[in-house]
Amino acid sequence: MDDKLTINFGQGVVLDTTTPSQAMDRPLKITMDNLMMKKCPHRVQVEKQWCPKWDEYIHCHSYNYSITVNTDPKASWYREITRQDRVDDHLIIQQIRDAEEAKLKTVISKALGDKVIKNVTMVYENGENNKRHYHMLVLTNRKNTFKMMIEKEFEMSMEPHGSGWKKRDPINLIRPKKMKKCYDCRSACEKAMEVVEAIDYIIYQYYQKENIGENLLINIIRKL
Repeated sequence: MDDKLTINFGQGVVLDTTTPSQAMDRPLKITMDNLMMKKCPHRVQVEKQWCPKWDEYIHCHSYNYSITVNTDPKASWYREITRQDRVDDHLIIQQIRDAEEAKLKTVISKALGDKVIKNVTMVYENGENNKRHYHMLVLTNRKNTFKMMIEKEFEMSMEPHGSGWKKRDPINLIRPKKMKKCYDCRSACEKAMEVVEAIDYIIYQYYQKENIGENLLINIIRKL
């Protein structure tokens, strides 16, 4: 069984969606072309819905994990790109980003197709030296499977790193703020509201904190 993890965004907001919600599947549209070409409709949908605008975003609160993917520069495919001679830096950066997005599409498509995840919303953020990393919210009951899929595709570890207060875990369970039982007088409804508020904070503030505007990469909601 997966251990429960927490993530703190600096305002006492900690994260879980073990909260009940209305279960309603929105089936994928399977066309005759998909069947004839033997294409997984999930893969087709990921390609078609990649890089939408924020005004097309569909909001929901059915997520239970917050995940960060930050490519390891020691990965063989990454080093192969950066070792190129006589290539401008901006071209190398673009090649890395193109490779990362292709790998993310592969992981998301397979995870949807194998029913490893049901919902996913992902954005990118540019860090130091223009190195891009990716944040996503997902709904899954197979966290370890999804973790291994990312590790395999990106050739990197998704284990916690660092130590003490600087320790970072790239995969965090979303849940209400942790309190000692003897002081916790919250009702189930109040805990559920904490989760709702936490997800709202992630989407509307944390994911859009730099006002990038076009940083939304995928938003597929299959369970509300």
